[in-house]
Amino acid sequence: MYTTILLLLKKFWKELAIVIIIAGLSYKAYDYVYDKATIEANKQCTKTMKEYTDKLDVRISELVIASKDASVISKERAEALKQDLDKLFKLTKNKPLTIIKEGKCIPSPVFIETYNTAIDRINLK
Repeated sequence: MYTTILLLLKKFWKELAIVIIIAGLSYKAYDYVYDKATIEANKQCTKTMKEYTDKLDVRISELVIASKDASVISKERAEALKQDLDKLFKLTKNKPLTIIKEGKCIPSPVFIETYNTAIDRINLK
């Protein structure tokens, strides 16, 4: 058996050497192309992720600014509403909120006017 293998090697050593060289060169060429493609893909991915991250950072900054603005506006509106309601309720202070008419207890005109003004004020803002 070994002699058969040795005879085949002796007879086809050139072809075997060429196949080994072609296989080695093919592997090196594949490895080179694979490395180049991997590096290029990595650059493209890094570029895309940087663009995405930059867009996301800008959007986050815009949302933070909008949130702060909304918070300030909300506080200002709440304070204005509180002051307006305080003014309205001062109108009813020390005034009767109900009156008795024909044996029934009904809201006084001052209370009704103040109540309607407060509802209108709340609905506007």
